[in-house]
Amino acid sequence: MRENLLLLADLEQQRRAVLRLDEGFRLEKDEALSRGSRDALLRLRERSRTHYQPELARVRNEVQRLAALFIPGEEWHEECLASSSAIQKRMDEAMTRFIGTPNRLLRNWETVAELACTREAPEAPPEEAGVAEQGEDELRPTDPPVVCPACGGPLMCDREFTMLVCPACGARETLEGRAGG
Repeated sequence: MRENLLLLADLEQQRRAVLRLDEGFRLEKDEALSRGSRDALLRLRERSRTHYQPELARVRNEVQRLAALFIPGEEWHEECLASSSAIQKRMDEAMTRFIGTPNRLLRNWETVAELACTREAPEAPPEEAGVAEQGEDELRPTDPPVVCPACGGPLMCDREFTMLVCPACGARETLEGRAGG
C-alpha cells in the first residue's frame, strides 16, 4: 500500500530534475543569445548534445523504471499513472526544445547576431523612450505572420512597415528602404 506512495515521491524527484534541466538550458540559451556569436550558438548545441539530451534520457529511463514498479489496485496507483504521464509529456517537450532550439538558432545566426547587438545598446534617454513607447501602441501583427528568429514569438510591425518588433523578447529591426514607396 505504501509502495505506490514512495514511487510517487520518487516521481516527484524526477519531475524536479526535468524542471532543473529545462531551466539550465533556458539560461544557457539566453546567454548564447546575448553573445550572439556563431561560436556561442555552436557551444549551446554541443552542450545540448552532450549534457541536456543525455541527462533527459537518463531521467526518462528512471521514470520508465518507476512506472514498471507501480502496483495496480493499490492505493495511489492512479496518481502514479497520472504523474508519470505528465512527466513523460514534459520530457517530450523539453527534448524537442533541446534538439530544435540550438539548430534553429544556428540556421538564423546572422539575425541572432544582429539582435544581440541591438540588445547590448545602451538604454535610450527618457525622452526617446517615450517616443518608442508611443510607437509601440501603433504596432500591429505582420500580414502574413512572421516568426521571430530569436525566440519564435510573433513579430509586430508599425503602420508604415518600417520597423519589426518582437513583443516576447524585445528584439527590433528597422527596415530601411521600404517606407512609403
